Amino acid sequence: MNSTIRKSDHHLEISFFLLRWLFLISAPIVFYFLHQDAPAFYDWSMFGVLWLFGFIYMAVTQAILHKSKQGTSLYFWNTKGGVIFDFVAFIWLIAITGGVYSPLFPIAYLIILHVAIYWELKGAVLFSFLLSIGTTFITIIGGTPFSTNLWLVYSMNQLFMLLMGLLGGFLVTRERKHYFEKRALEEVAKMDYLTNLRNHRSFQETLQNYLHTNQHFWLVLADLDRFKCVNDKYGHEMGDQVLAKVGSVLDYGVEGYSGTAFRYGGEEFSILFKSTDRDQVAAALKELKDKIENLRFLANENEFSISMSFGCVECTETESSNLVKMADDRLYEAKRAGRNTIIMNKTWIGTEQSHLEREYSEGEYRVEGK
Repeated sequence: MNSTIRKSDHHLEISFFLLRWLFLISAPIVFYFLHQDAPAFYDWSMFGVLWLFGFIYMAVTQAILHKSKQGTSLYFWNTKGGVIFDFVAFIWLIAITGGVYSPLFPIAYLIILHVAIYWELKGAVLFSFLLSIGTTFITIIGGTPFSTNLWLVYSMNQLFMLLMGLLGGFLVTRERKHYFEKRALEEVAKMDYLTNLRNHRSFQETLQNYLHTNQHFWLVLADLDRFKCVNDKYGHEMGDQVLAKVGSVLDYGVEGYSGTAFRYGGEEFSILFKSTDRDQVAAALKELKDKIENLRFLANENEFSISMSFGCVECTETESSNLVKMADDRLYEAKRAGRNTIIMNKTWIGTEQSHLEREYSEGEYRVEGK
């Protein structure tokens, strides 16, 4: 199973920690009344050692749970280690509170559900058997006569533990299966099948996320130059090959620059660079432009190449419906400047001023093609 943990699992883990604290607080109360009924049978010193052990463990692991990041090895072993603690503490607690007659025996059902979160059906069933073996051992060494009443209580407890393992494991396994199927479908819905890039829907969602979280980023709109000529001369099948290859170049080309490439539509692509470094973004675009220009395609024994134009704007604002238009204006300028060109500005300030009124003004520059 993946070592990372979902956000919902993290919330469940916090809930189990709260339940542990609840039982840790209520256990002395239960033990007090049991001790009142049979002072010689219930040992306060043994209970005190167990309680102190539980308190120290809970304090340390609670701090780790809140301070360590989800998905780290420390978080992973801290949460899974809790299952081992639960097993040891439960067997110990049952042993000193009446064995199978203990009023705390139902805690076993919660522990099994906890195990099911991590190891699903097989793990929950296996842990049920381990609890069954542990409680059976306690019953045997406890020296309690196996009366008819004891056998009935013992048998029902073992049966319910095994059933809880089966039911809890089955429910968690089914829920996980549905979750991952849903995630897979969501991923497919956000991908472009031809270029294997994220699609326009994914671009809009990512853009809105950047805006709403006050990210500093650069938006790029890029368009293949004279792509219609490729389709007209060499056919749409070859055009699809060109798009797929360009998509691959963009996908791998932006990885080292904190960027994500998208197929915006048709022969147009978009890129979001999560960067504050203007020179780094400019270098990335120059590299992409050169790589695409150096691609070679073969059709009908004829070799041809293609180029791409880029329009880029920087965003430091929190929101604006005008951002994509600004990038599109830069792309238009790149086309008008001769294609195979990058038009980029220093800072986007959300102005409605026409690009014709501020053409190549301070803060903008052009990287011309060959």
